[in-house]
Amino acid sequence: MSRFNFFGNISGENVVINGNDVIINGKQVNNPGGKEGKEIDEIKKATAQIKKLYVTSNVRVNIYDGNDDVIVARLHGTASSKDFQFDVVPNNDSLRITANIEGSSGGITIINDVIMSGSFNNLQLDIVLPRSPMEIIIIQSKNSSISVERNINVPIICAASTNGSIKIDGAIFRKLQLECKNGSIRINSHLYSDVELDITNQNGSIDCALSNVGISTVEVCSKNGHCKNSPVLSGKYTASGSIFSKNGSVKFHWYYLSRSAIPLLLYKKQGDFLKWINNIRCNYK
Repeated sequence: MSRFNFFGNISGENVVINGNDVIINGKQVNNPGGKEGKEIDEIKKATAQIKKLYVTSNVRVNIYDGNDDVIVARLHGTASSKDFQFDVVPNNDSLRITANIEGSSGGITIINDVIMSGSFNNLQLDIVLPRSPMEIIIIQSKNSSISVERNINVPIICAASTNGSIKIDGAIFRKLQLECKNGSIRINSHLYSDVELDITNQNGSIDCALSNVGISTVEVCSKNGHCKNSPVLSGKYTASGSIFSKNGSVKFHWYYLSRSAIPLLLYKKQGDFLKWINNIRCNYK
């Protein structure tokens, strides 16, 4: 049986987690051999007029909004493997970014108390989008999480993660397609147009919070988990599509922001939004 002590350490018969050290059956597995991981910090740029972005990675992916005319990709952090692939390849109006660390499972695999993999990585792929408009972003992650941050304004956003969470925080979109196999999905967004949702999770919860929804035809369903469908229909746009989790809770609701939390991009659309924000109470629901 595992134990958690006052100092934040976890211990059991075969596993000890002490700070940054993970020890299983007396072997340190998060940093094999007690050696420091390889430091990686590489930056690549693309200056073409990109409309379509394709990202394939087995490290954490973060998408940010930018103010320049170039796409910037930065792979940074530490990893136990020295072999990695980091490519930024333009092709007409599309760009493909690949970031893979060899031998990394994104964690530890244990079968019958036998350590099958001791590799690790703390790498992140940060991508800063150009200020010129884009049409679509497609992100595929094998063993890490995906985060699309505030102020991103792309009509179609697609993301798929095998073992890792997906977060869409304040992005503006018309179509959102998310698929997760093992991990949570979280969405917070204010609508500026009708939107279509296609969100599926095999093993994990889904929390989808939208504001400025006037009509909702979204089908919300969970096969093995609690389901809550409670949007407040006080906005002007229609949300359609489906939200489904096979094993996990599903929550489809609305959120509203305090003035201090309004993303800077929203001030570019002051008219309707500021009228709306003045008529509601603050804080998240």
